[in-house]
Amino acid sequence: MADWYFKEFGSAEKPASVGEVPWDYVEEYQEEIPFFGLREYWYPALFSHELKHNEHKAVEMLGDNIVLFRDKDDSPCALENRCPHRGPLLSLGQVNAWDVGTITCRYHGMTFDKHGECVAFLSDGPDSPACGKVKAKSYPAEEVGGIIWIYMGIKEPKPFLDSMPHAREVLSDGVLVRNRMQVPYSYLNQLDNTVDMTHVGCLHRTCYLFGDQKMGGGVAFEELPGNGVYARLRKTGGHGGTKAIDDIRWFMPNLVHHGEEFMDGGVHGIYFWFVPDNAGSFTAWLIGSINDKKVGKTKAKFMATTLKRALQSDSLPGMACFVGGDAPMQMAQGRIARWDKDYLARTDRAVIKVRNMMKAAHKAEQELRKEAGLPPLAHPVSMKTQADDRV
Repeated sequence: MADWYFKEFGSAEKPASVGEVPWDYVEEYQEEIPFFGLREYWYPALFSHELKHNEHKAVEMLGDNIVLFRDKDDSPCALENRCPHRGPLLSLGQVNAWDVGTITCRYHGMTFDKHGECVAFLSDGPDSPACGKVKAKSYPAEEVGGIIWIYMGIKEPKPFLDSMPHAREVLSDGVLVRNRMQVPYSYLNQLDNTVDMTHVGCLHRTCYLFGDQKMGGGVAFEELPGNGVYARLRKTGGHGGTKAIDDIRWFMPNLVHHGEEFMDGGVHGIYFWFVPDNAGSFTAWLIGSINDKKVGKTKAKFMATTLKRALQSDSLPGMACFVGGDAPMQMAQGRIARWDKDYLARTDRAVIKVRNMMKAAHKAEQELRKEAGLPPLAHPVSMKTQADDRV
């Protein structure tokens, strides 16, 4: 199936329509479904080593274009990648040109600090009235565990480690697990998969990590503290071997957490985190650490390599659990899975639960923006210019 995933669209086997964003559906349901993701959360943006001194980096997250650079104290800064003067990308400019910890627009020299404050306007001179008046949109940013995190909401955020369940376990000392890949369809396609216990024994029967999984066993779920869902098989056990799971923990804004029970108890914690780039693509992050004190450094390094390969490797048979399994199925659902056309079954109890939780959170965020006097995150006309339609 990995071969199918990488094939071009436009054949009967892989129709072009599968790769198109269904804008009529997005416009009809945008107030109900968070197509661009939830905002009141921290998200991984870059690996720390990717943001060097005297450089900047542009990313797209939740439909926002963002430019990152480093402050005088080496801390990361994040601004909207747009100069408020005339609108060009700040990422075409230069950092530290006027002062360390600033970014200067190449067009006319408007310069901003980490808070987005205009501190200089080179083409207007040192007495420019724009200074202290004009402001670029800024985002809170933190650097924890070798990753730069950005907060996308309007509330005052808690520190990352205090806001995400199990974050301290996942970012514990040990052999680090870090991987990332961009995926050319909606994160909502992946959302359903995160709590779908019954697909594992069917789709992943040739996958190394889950190859001993039985098929079926009924589905149940409970809510978890921290906006989470614990999904499980009603009839546990009965697998063909040890490479199987009976349960899974999902948390908003759309990530899966595995704890010490995963991979024979050798991990401190693992996040599989699915971050929307825009309405039609997302970035899959694998973040975690292996308990090398428990399993030894040699085995810990092997486990870390195995997990990294689970996303997309073709170097070993059965290792590409995502690209060789989940991704083709999700891509074949269409660029954005149509929730209005699904025929859901009793195996989808947990799926229905997480969908409803995401919808409720999206509605609450829209109300929060309204109370703050802010416009909606998008509307039917502007959406089409915000998402990347590349396939």
